Amino acid sequence: MRTQIAMLTSCLLSLSVISNAQDKKLDYDPQSMFTKGKYNIEIGAGLATYEGDLKEKGIFFGQPGYDASIGSSYNFSKQLSLGLGFSYMELKADDKKNDKPALKARNLNFKSNVWEVNLTLQYNPYTFGKLTPYIDGGIGLFHFNPTTIDRNGQKQYLQQLGTEGQGMMLSSRPYYILTHVDIPFGAGVQYSINKRMALKLDFLFRKTFTDYIDDVSTTYPDGTLIDKKLPIVKRLTFRGDEINPSTQYPSGGQRGNPDNKDFYYTGQVKFVYQLNKKLL
Repeated sequence: MRTQIAMLTSCLLSLSVISNAQDKKLDYDPQSMFTKGKYNIEIGAGLATYEGDLKEKGIFFGQPGYDASIGSSYNFSKQLSLGLGFSYMELKADDKKNDKPALKARNLNFKSNVWEVNLTLQYNPYTFGKLTPYIDGGIGLFHFNPTTIDRNGQKQYLQQLGTEGQGMMLSSRPYYILTHVDIPFGAGVQYSINKRMALKLDFLFRKTFTDYIDDVSTTYPDGTLIDKKLPIVKRLTFRGDEINPSTQYPSGGQRGNPDNKDFYYTGQVKFVYQLNKKLL
């Protein structure tokens, strides 16, 4: 993924140089979008991708879902603004789409609708013609609820089933929480259409503190314990037998890696509109 980010950065810098060369004379000031004391409204749409135990590393925007957002920002100065945003997205992954044989044989999958609210600071030190690159970061709160479709075509909510032994007799694992804090950080470039409208190409990554966005983290629970719960739980905890019926349930075997927390990121095109009057 570092290679893709480096390539993206190079492209943005190249666009900035080209824009600066072509737009030496403009009939408006591109920095008017960053006038101190002004408010901006943003709407965006794009792709959302998760990284975790159900997705192979290094595939940038692999197995993407959708992402939509709305927000506003306040300009403290021409270089610094504070934004409040709300996003609604879909995160998903399926072992069938992985290349490694061990992951394909595990045959797990998930899908989750996620809502997120975040507060971020945006810093844009330079403007090149109509283009203004920026970096941003802050704090957010997100809610998820992983689901899957069972072998009978029914939608199942995985957290409440306790697929890794949560809520079972003699198990010390608690049910995981569905609402968490995250740390958003990213970069992008803003293209000025006129003195009150602009477009953004925005990339935002989220560091999380949970390993359960995909419902997979540690080991398969003891088969004797899981048999005492609903039969559906065992059929969703391990799904390798859907591919190979002779495969045995791997009681106590590794299901995920709890040391690597899940994270997710989005890529969006945003439309920005600046309010005409200062509100403060």
